Formats: sequence, C-alpha cells, structure tokens
Amino acid sequence: MTGRLEEMQIIRSVLVLMLLHPHTCLGLKVIVPGDPVTALVGSAVLLPCKYRIKTPPLVPKFLSVLWKFGEEEVLNYSSSRTVSKPGAWMDQALVSDGDVSLRLNNVIIHDEGTYRCIVTYSPVSEEEAIELHVQASPLVKMTIKHQTWSRKVQLQCLVTGFYPGDVKVTWFRDRQPLETPEMGEPQRNTDGTYRMHSSVVLTRAETQSHPVMECQVEHRSLEKPINETFMVEEDKTMMPARNIVILVVVIIVVVVTCVIVRVYFMKNIPWHPQMSDIITDRWVHGAEVQLRCTISRYFPDSLAISWFRSEPGNEELIPVYSSEKYRLPGMTVTKEADNTYTCVAVLTVNVSADMDDGVEFFCQVEHPSQWRILEKRTGELHVTAIPAVGVSYTGDSLKQSLVAEVQGFYPGNVEITWSCIEGNEKQEHQKAINECSSNSDGTFRLLSICEDRSSHNLTEKTFKLAVSHQTLEAPIKMIITRKKDHLHKDLQVERDDVKNKKHLIKHIYI
Repeated sequence: MTGRLEEMQIIRSVLVLMLLHPHTCLGLKVIVPGDPVTALVGSAVLLPCKYRIKTPPLVPKFLSVLWKFGEEEVLNYSSSRTVSKPGAWMDQALVSDGDVSLRLNNVIIHDEGTYRCIVTYSPVSEEEAIELHVQASPLVKMTIKHQTWSRKVQLQCLVTGFYPGDVKVTWFRDRQPLETPEMGEPQRNTDGTYRMHSSVVLTRAETQSHPVMECQVEHRSLEKPINETFMVEEDKTMMPARNIVILVVVIIVVVVTCVIVRVYFMKNIPWHPQMSDIITDRWVHGAEVQLRCTISRYFPDSLAISWFRSEPGNEELIPVYSSEKYRLPGMTVTKEADNTYTCVAVLTVNVSADMDDGVEFFCQVEHPSQWRILEKRTGELHVTAIPAVGVSYTGDSLKQSLVAEVQGFYPGNVEITWSCIEGNEKQEHQKAINECSSNSDGTFRLLSICEDRSSHNLTEKTFKLAVSHQTLEAPIKMIITRKKDHLHKDLQVERDDVKNKKHLIKHIYI
C-alpha cells in the first residue's frame, strides 16, 4: 500500500510539472544545409536555418534565436525584442512557422566564415553551424607596349578584384596555347580581393604575321572564362641600329631645345592644367563618399586622370579601378569663354572602418602641355561611424537591470553616463558594467548594464542615460521611467534634431 501511494505521488508531481512547463516535454531540432552557402560580393544572401518542436503548438515567450559569427552576435531575437548588426535581419513573420533564417545584405569579403544558428526553446537549446563562402568576379584588362630598343612587343594582362585568390590565366596566340608566359603572384587589394599580372613578350618576327593574342581567365566565381583578345600590329617605327643612333642624337637636341623653351617661355602660357585641392565629404563608415578634384585652364581637351591610394605606413601607390568598392563616373568637361577647358575628376568610395581608416588618395593628371605628372593628395583620411543606441529592461523577480546597447561606432572611445531620480530624491550617478567588443566590419559595440537596485519598490523611478562620442555634436540622451502602476508601455520617442540629426531624447516607460 505504501509503495502504491509513493507511485501515485511521483505521477502527480510529473503531471504538475508538465502542466506548469508544457514546453519542456517538447523535443527541439535545428536544421541547416550540409553544404556551404556561396555569395558574390555586394549581393544579398540567405543563411537557411529551421527548427522543429516535437509537439506543437509553439509558445512564443519560450523561444529565442541567436545568430553568431565567431564570438560576435549578429542577431538576437526574442518575443519581446530583436537586436541585430547593420545589414542583418530575420523575417519575424516566418518564425512561428519554424524558419529563423538569417539574411545579410551587401556581402563583403570579411563576412566569410562560420555562422552558428542557436535556437532556445526554454529550457532546451540546440545549435547548428553553417559555412558562408564569399566570391568576387575578376576584371580583366589587356595592354601592349612596344620596346623600341629591344625590337620586341610586351603584352600584359591585369586581372584584379577577384576572390578567393586562386585564378588560372592562359595565353593563346592564334588560338594556340603559349607554354611560357610570365605569371606574377596574386597580391592583396585593400578591399580583401586579389590582383595579378601576367605577360608575354613577342619578337619582331613574331609580330609580322599580325597574330591574335588572347588572355583567358578562369575563376570559380565565373560561369565561363573571360577572354580578352588583341591583334598585334608590327611597330613600323622600329629601325636599323644606325638609324637609331641618328634618332637618339636628334632626340637629345630636341629635348634640350624644348627644355630651354619651357624654362624661358612656357611659364607664362595660361593654358596648362591647374589642379584644385581634393575635396571630400565626411569619411563615415558605410557611406558612399565622393572625392572631387577640379582641373581647369587647360588646352587642348586631352587629359589623362588616374586615381591611386596608399595604406598607412606604406608609400606604395595602388591603382584604383572601378569595382564594388570604387566607382569612377564619367567626367563632365566644360569649355570656358577663353576656349580653355575645365573638368571635375570624381572618385566614389564605399567607406568601411576596417579597410579605409588612415588611407590616403592621390589624383594624378597628365596633359600634352606638361612635362611632368601633376598630383594632388588628400592626406590621411580617418573613418568615423555614428553610434546607434537601444535600451531594454531585463531580469527576473530577484534582480532587474537596464541594458543599453551602443552599436556600430568608430573609433572605439565612447562615454556612457547613467543617473536616476527616485521619488523626490535628487539625481545621483549610477554605476554600470560596460563590455566593449569589435564587429567584423571594424566598428565597435558596447553593452552597458545598470542594475535597478530597488526594482521591488513600486514607487516611480526615472533613469537618465547619456551617450557621448566624437561623431556627435551633442550626446544622445534617453529618459527611462518606471511607472508605479505599469510593468510595460510602448516606446515613445521625442526627436530633438541638431545639425547632424543624431541628437535624440527618448522617453521610455516601463
């Protein structure tokens, strides 16, 4: 009889537990694809992740989803709030159907890696990993150079903007592959992609048949190879050695004469190009920023403009080509009343904190009236990113805290101040725990946790939060009020814009 009674008590306890926590009886399974997901630079990509519970229906308050990239939180979802890094989002309308896939916009090289989809259906938590591979398609440019003194022709194939770094370059002459082209090693561009040079040299005899040269580039990002072709013409300027000696003497005489003319007469000629300083907008992370240089007072209308950049601590000039990161829009040339010309050289840059802080850009100009290349430089450019601030109220019956998330700021120095007023007491500063971490795009994220030490007290209490950063003309301020008779109310926002439109005063009632 005693054994029977104990058995009944055990069954009753289990039933009570099931009634109080029905979700604990449900199995949880997280499902992701077994194969890596591939995305092109600049595109949007979906990282699929689904979950299944053994016994529906779903109880939303017990469900939470966390996406992580390494140790960085990409997206954090619960029934009460969602926090995500810029460019990452999840379709919340699909969550109840078991779809918690992560969407990333404007993919960059640094997004490549392993992502973890962590689903918690309290108290059970399961996770699966999914791999993202990023690719960038190459750009191919072919050039030719006649070597007068060696009587040879050099053809060069520049392949740039590709990722990953393995690429195959094959040369053909009249559709027949060449066995011994010169292959350079892939070099890293500042945006994380690669560039490589390959060249072949033809003798004068080989050019007499006007061969069709072809540079073929194969890369995993391409559905089919890129083929650049060029018909080589014999250089008619090649001469016998005796004529070359005569030509050298003539050239020396002409050069000396031109130098004299340049020194004594060309100083006052008004129609050689004049360059303004390079003007740039504020160097803000995630923005498209233009560099503008005005070139004026030149004639004829024959101008060659090139853009270069250099890395911090490195004087090497790296050519800038049109790509996902850079745009070189066409120039608008204006003819002035005195028949000289004016144009504005423009370079558009997609700025990122991890690749562009401390870089320097150069604009170089060549013109027939100038013997030297004209150049203007920006000086070192430093990236800033304006912080975004969100506040939540979390905890349990024993301990509750205010959590401020300051996201996406650069550089990493930010100042946070908490204070509070309870009842009629005067304002006092509150201690907080601050945790700062870096994002994959080079910006920073800070969590500031301020404990509500009298959360059990139902008297009205007001917290004040101020966030200061060098990108802000005035601090971002938030006022959080815990009302006596309210556990939660909708967020109310009062805007108080200044010039940079980032000074906000927010009133939150909880």
